[in-house]
Amino acid sequence: MWIQLGKYERKYKKDVEDFLNKLGVEYSIRQYERTDEELEKIRKQHKEKYYSNIEKSREKQRNFRIERKKNNPPPNARQLAKYNELVGQKFGELTVIEFLERTYMYTFYYKCQCSCGNIIRVEKFNLIRGKKTSCGCQKKKGGKNL
Repeated sequence: MWIQLGKYERKYKKDVEDFLNKLGVEYSIRQYERTDEELEKIRKQHKEKYYSNIEKSREKQRNFRIERKKNNPPPNARQLAKYNELVGQKFGELTVIEFLERTYMYTFYYKCQCSCGNIIRVEKFNLIRGKKTSCGCQKKKGGKNL
């Protein structure tokens, strides 16, 4: 049996030898220490591998996003008519101006104008459920968000 001792284990060489002698095991101890050049070379290889893996991961994400966009075509005329049902309706202080977009997760966004004049982008769910009723101007005034 052979044992390889690293840089920091050398100080325990005597203890290891005593222990193995008590067990009656035949052994040889190698001391192995890498030079600074070898360590630097290994660090460089690991760094290159790490960054190449990150780049591969980012490329995968880019390809996934491109695929997702392909699978999320723009709405046709019939769908657009359905999405425009909310246009002109008022939700609290917000009036829906136009349909903006449908994301790949079927989240619908509308452009809304607040009674104070601000124009904001709001999710359909938040409009219908009453979670978003103003651009935030009610909070600024100190009033309750209707």
